[in-house]
Amino acid sequence: MPTLMMLMLLLLAMPAQGANVQVMADNLENPWALAFMPNGGFLVSERIGRLSCYDRQGNKQTLEGLPDIRVRGQGGLLDVITAKDFAQTKRIYFTYSEPVGQLGRTALAVAKLDCGAGMLRDVTKLYAQEEASGSNVHFGSRVVERDNGELLVTIGDRGQRHLAQDPQRSEGKIMLINPKSQKARVWSMGHRNPQGAGLDLEGKLVAGEHGPQGGDEVNRPKDGGNYGWPMVTYGEEYGGGRIGIGDAAEGLEQPMFHWTPSIAPSGLMIYSGKMFPQWRGHLFTGSLKYDYISKLTPQGTNYGEEMRLFEGEYIRIRDIREAPDGSIWFIAEGEGRIYRWAKDN
Repeated sequence: MPTLMMLMLLLLAMPAQGANVQVMADNLENPWALAFMPNGGFLVSERIGRLSCYDRQGNKQTLEGLPDIRVRGQGGLLDVITAKDFAQTKRIYFTYSEPVGQLGRTALAVAKLDCGAGMLRDVTKLYAQEEASGSNVHFGSRVVERDNGELLVTIGDRGQRHLAQDPQRSEGKIMLINPKSQKARVWSMGHRNPQGAGLDLEGKLVAGEHGPQGGDEVNRPKDGGNYGWPMVTYGEEYGGGRIGIGDAAEGLEQPMFHWTPSIAPSGLMIYSGKMFPQWRGHLFTGSLKYDYISKLTPQGTNYGEEMRLFEGEYIRIRDIREAPDGSIWFIAEGEGRIYRWAKDN
């Protein structure tokens, strides 16, 4: 006869019964991120350089006013979020690959959203990397607003792994940006390509990043922390071969969770439990490689007990967000669709 503990674990592992998944938007081209508005509408960024506004009935308005964007490889228009004071200011933040001649660099901008007119107004660049690159990979580019209004932006190593350990360079870093002064500094370093980021229930940053062949990670990047890449990693060179000095070293932070083999983790969120209370504090991220949603259970200060949801049902899960009502929305990039996962009424 199963014990009470076994029954509790089984309940936590089960997909939410009585839940349904419905299409909220389709016919999208490389959708990368979504953000919610308090009126029930939402925004969608497409890597090709398109930002669209949807009202609560699903009517779409493509927005004008974006800056010049370099769409090459993994670069283009990437993350978008609504500001915490959006209801009063209509401000949004977005990241993109900014062209510098034939090169590109990660940039962050703020704008005032006017969905009715189909416009972004007062577009202002808040930050751009000092150095541009011809590389078309490892942009990172997730943006998170802290409770005090400061912004954290993830930046990948741009395919130049050694720069992740150079404190004078922005590659392989998470940058802290003050949107008022437009001053920026390194928050943490030693990252390869962090494409997932969000705040936990205590307001602390959690980030997911792509490893090489193996060694995808979930970290809680702290101010001044060094997360090791490429000195330490649980991954290896593509085709085999050691990277760095091993998987741990003194003075370098260890991940809270890692995947080997790699799943190619994408957008990330820590769930509040509003609609599915049994999952309060659980981490959700998408797998671009294996086409599933990974749910990680909190275990003390780390995460563990991965549960794979919807495995093989949706193609390339690029982003995952919690809506204001507690439903879980996700982007299936390979289908050009956005889905809403909620309880049946």
